[in-house]
Amino acid sequence: GSVTDAFQAAAPANVVPARIDAWVTPPPYTRRAPIFLTSDANRERQIFHVPAGSDYAVRITGGSGEETLDLSDSAGTSTIAPGGSAAEGSGKAVARQFSGKLARDGVLVLKQGEAELQSWAFQVTPDNPPVVRITDEPKRAVNGTLELHYEVEDDYGAVSGTAEFAQKEADAPGARPLYDAPEMPLSLPRRGGIAAKTTRDLTEHPWAGGAVELTLRVTDAAGQEGASETKEIVLPQRPFSNPLARAVIEQRRLLALDANAKPRVLRLMDAITVRPDETFPVLSHYLGIMAARSRLKVSETDEQLRGVVDYLWEIALAIEDGDLSAAEKRLRQAQEALKEALENGATDEEIERLMAEMREAMNEFLREFAERSMQNQNMAQQQMMPQDGQEIRQSDLQRMLDQIEELAKSGAREQAQQMLQQLQEMMNNLQMAQRQQGQQGQGQQSEMRQQMDELGELMRRQQELMNETFQMDQMQRGQQQRGQDRSQQRGQQ
Repeated sequence: GSVTDAFQAAAPANVVPARIDAWVTPPPYTRRAPIFLTSDANRERQIFHVPAGSDYAVRITGGSGEETLDLSDSAGTSTIAPGGSAAEGSGKAVARQFSGKLARDGVLVLKQGEAELQSWAFQVTPDNPPVVRITDEPKRAVNGTLELHYEVEDDYGAVSGTAEFAQKEADAPGARPLYDAPEMPLSLPRRGGIAAKTTRDLTEHPWAGGAVELTLRVTDAAGQEGASETKEIVLPQRPFSNPLARAVIEQRRLLALDANAKPRVLRLMDAITVRPDETFPVLSHYLGIMAARSRLKVSETDEQLRGVVDYLWEIALAIEDGDLSAAEKRLRQAQEALKEALENGATDEEIERLMAEMREAMNEFLREFAERSMQNQNMAQQQMMPQDGQEIRQSDLQRMLDQIEELAKSGAREQAQQMLQQLQEMMNNLQMAQRQQGQQGQGQQSEMRQQMDELGELMRRQQELMNETFQMDQMQRGQQQRGQDRSQQRGQQ
């Protein structure tokens, strides 16, 4: 070669032209599509509006391999380290990728050495914490359940909520409660709305009837929490009209709130069972309380004591309502299971199984309802008449169940939930009407029984007088010595 070759620059290496792909992926809960920064439609865009927590990614295929990416925001400028590199294709082009999250407004700058290849400016929309507020005073529904009305607002919708309870009065010093605070998950508003309603039966919890502090809490998909104001309420309790049932419930409450009260509860049980022939009109109730006393006497652990508390509740229900309470409880459990399945997006097979269970529970409840109605004339006249006066037929309830199942299987879960809520309210009104009519029927039966007893006593006395009159007449007719005048006079008498 020539001597001048030593002073000429060497031929540059064969560098593959760089291909730049960049995109931003919003968090899944925002339900927003990814933004491709390097597409033709966005190439001239000055600022990109993205939700907080969005993931960015910049991928360089080919190039020199010395490209860098800087992120500048209010916290300063930082250089993003590449996530890795790999050879692609037959040309052995090297691909490098940079990724991270966008928490604040900032600018991404892609450089090669000191030369800027491309840049993107972002305005990040913050994700505010959810807001929950109570819109109506918590109240007791017609069937004794706690009913809450509230509103929930969030940028992208809350994902969970719960009602938290705290006893207004602290436990006594040294007390050993057997139960924690009751749990009450909240139903969330349907998409596009903010109002919601939740009802739950807490009458079985030992705190029922006591003063508590209620606070609603909701959480969004980003893990942020929002709380409502705290309200002081009295947890609804199941009313017991039978004095013996009320005594059992009081013993149950004492034991549940303090396991150390076991000796006192045993003494109370002894007190109400001292004269069973005068206290217990039904022998099975006496046997149930004595069985509970035996279990309580040998119970040592908290788990065993909780079993006694649950058993006392069943005894009180049996004394107050008989077998109907079990059917009512099963129906409520079936309604709650179906409601949770609709909210959580259960499969069609699961919905079908839960619908079958609810049909069976409702048929059992209606069958026992009809049997008790036949024993009470007042209820027989208004057999399926709730408090609002609207007649309900069993065929109407079955038709509503069919519609709920069809809506759920067709994908209209929100409409199915709304119809299930209507069905629950109808059954709540029906159960409350039954209790009220049953109490009225018991009073009427007692009054009727007294009248029947008085009428029977009057008829017995009349029969005795008629027998005495007949005997006297026979004796008088047997006296043949008297004359005809005396006989006529005797007949007139």
